[in-house]
Amino acid sequence: MANKLRVFISSTMKDLRNERQQVVDRLNFLGFEPVNAEEFSPNGQTSWEVIEPKIRDCHLFVLLLGDSYGWEPKSGYGGGEGKSVTHLEYDAARALNIPVLPFIKKLEYGSKEDTLRDAFREAVAAWDTGHFRAEFELAKDLADKVAKALVDFCTQTALKELLRLRDTQLTPPHTAVQSAEALQVHDDDKWVLLGGAGLSISAGYPTANLITSSLAAQLWPDIAARDIYTRYSFDEVAGYYESQRGRDALLQDIKALLDTPQKVWPTEAHFEAVKKFKTILTTNYDQLFELACMTSGIPYVVITPSDSKPPEKGKVSIIKLSGTISELESLRLTALDLQNVMANEAFFRVIKQSLAGRKVAVVGHALRDAHVLKALTESGISGPGIYVSPNPGPAADIILQRFNLQAKSQKADVFLASFDPTA
Repeated sequence: MANKLRVFISSTMKDLRNERQQVVDRLNFLGFEPVNAEEFSPNGQTSWEVIEPKIRDCHLFVLLLGDSYGWEPKSGYGGGEGKSVTHLEYDAARALNIPVLPFIKKLEYGSKEDTLRDAFREAVAAWDTGHFRAEFELAKDLADKVAKALVDFCTQTALKELLRLRDTQLTPPHTAVQSAEALQVHDDDKWVLLGGAGLSISAGYPTANLITSSLAAQLWPDIAARDIYTRYSFDEVAGYYESQRGRDALLQDIKALLDTPQKVWPTEAHFEAVKKFKTILTTNYDQLFELACMTSGIPYVVITPSDSKPPEKGKVSIIKLSGTISELESLRLTALDLQNVMANEAFFRVIKQSLAGRKVAVVGHALRDAHVLKALTESGISGPGIYVSPNPGPAADIILQRFNLQAKSQKADVFLASFDPTA
C-alpha cells in the first residue's frame, strides 16, 4: 500500500554512470523511489518487456543527456527505427503523458560530432514541442538541480496537479478493511510502540531532508540545499525560517508539503500497529495511525502537546509528540518548540503514565530527538525492549544499551505482522 513518488531515470549508461548514481543517491535521500536499470533483475523477458512497465508505473521521468546518443537496437522493439534505447524510453514517457524533466550535459570543447545525438537534444529542448530543461557540467551539480526540480513538484500547485493527474492513472481507490467484528482494545497491555519517520516515509510522505530542502530553497535560492542540511538540523532551519517569514508562513509551508501530490495510505505496519498496541507514541505529523484506526473500526484518541488530555479506556492512545497536521497550531517544528514540549509538565505526565512499567518497541525511529529521549529516560520503562530497523548498524549499540533495547534487523511490516504483544 506504500506509494512513494517513483522517478524513472533514463540515460545512456557508459558516459553517465556517475551522474546516474548521484541522482539515485539524492532521490533516496529525499524519500523518492528511483527506478533505474541498474536495479532491474533478469526474468526471462526481453529488455523492453522489462523496461516499458517500469516507465508506465512511474510518476516522473528524469532524462539525462550526455555525450553519447546511445545504442540503437537492430531487432526487437524499436529495431530498425534508428533510435537509441534512451530515445525510445523518452518516446514511451511522452506517449504516457508522464511529466519529463530533461537535464542536458554541456558538451566538452572539441566533442566528436554526432548527428543523432544533437538532433535528439534539439528535439527535447524545442520551444514549441519540447520541455524546459536544465544544463549541468558536474555530477554533484546535476544532483542538486534534479533535487530542486523535484522539490518544486512537491510544493508548486500547478506542478502538483500534474503529478496528481498522473497518480490517478496509477493508484486504484483504496477500499476499507473493516473487521467483521469490532476489535477490542485492551487496557492492560505490556507494550508501547514508539513509531518514527521510517513508517511515514515508507508510506510516501516526504522526509525531513525534503522539507528542509524546500525551506532552504526559499531562504537561500542560490545555495545548494545539500550545503544546508549537512550543517543544520530540520528544527534549526525551521526556527530560522520562522524568524524570517513568520510562524504562519512556516505552518502553511509544512502543510503544503504534507499535502502530497500522490495518494498516501497507511502501510500494513500501521494497520498491524493499531491492532496490537494500546499506546502509540509518534513524532510523525501525519494521520496514518488515525486513518488505520478509522478504517479498521478501532476507537482511538489523539493526544498532543496542545491538549495533554488523558488516555481513555477502550481506546488506542495516539500520543503525537510533535503535534498533528490536522491541528496546525499543535505542530512543534523549531528547536524552541521542542524545548517547550520538554517543559510541558502536563503533557509529560500523560507520557510517563503511559510508559511506566511497560516495554517499548521502537520502529522507524532513530532516537535522536531530545523530547523523545527525555520521555524514555524519565518514564520508568521496563525492559528489555525492541529496536526495529532494516540496518541497525554498530552505532545503534549506544542507544540500545542506554534504554535496554534489543536490535531486530527487520522491516516494520514484517516485524509488526509477527509481533505478539502478549508474549
